[in-house]
Amino acid sequence: MIRRPLHIGLDVDGVLAGYMAAIAEVGRGNGHTMSGEGPLTYELIEPGWFPDALTAAAAMAQLHERGLGDLALLDDTAPGAVRELRNGGHKVSIVTARQEHRAGESSHRAGRRDLASWLARHGIETDDLLFMQQKSLSGCDVYLDDAPHNIDEIRSAGRIAVVRDTTYNRQVPGPRVISLAEFADRVLRGDFNRQAA
Repeated sequence: MIRRPLHIGLDVDGVLAGYMAAIAEVGRGNGHTMSGEGPLTYELIEPGWFPDALTAAAAMAQLHERGLGDLALLDDTAPGAVRELRNGGHKVSIVTARQEHRAGESSHRAGRRDLASWLARHGIETDDLLFMQQKSLSGCDVYLDDAPHNIDEIRSAGRIAVVRDTTYNRQVPGPRVISLAEFADRVLRGDFNRQAA
């Protein structure tokens, strides 16, 4: 089988960056008793997380205002896996629903600078950074995402979305991985070439 180069789209929060640990820290800082377990719903409105949508949204806004800053690298295999994908001839884009700017910043590209800096700090080199709510419009062949609504949107557009396994997306069917290394292995093995053709 001839393997053609693919355009790979990687999400940030929940795939590369440890968003849930950071949002739990914000919740604790706001006086909420946060569960040590991962949330079962993407909305985070459940016992051990946030009591209602308004409280969850306020915590998320607070975290986003800080930028990526101190968010930890979620998966230690990510830098090497991205390097392997690029060395294998694949184009790797970050496709994020984050905003390119942050409230109160003088530059409309502060979000882009934050993301580029965070990626560099963690040794992740990609081909480009794409900021978009409707991720399928980025034109990638294969995406790795954790958010059920993003996975649904990508698949509804006829694209391949691989699920980055976590507690809040276990109900989502389809291809699933537990690490960037596993994802890269599957891409390099050609698992998604037939589907992306």
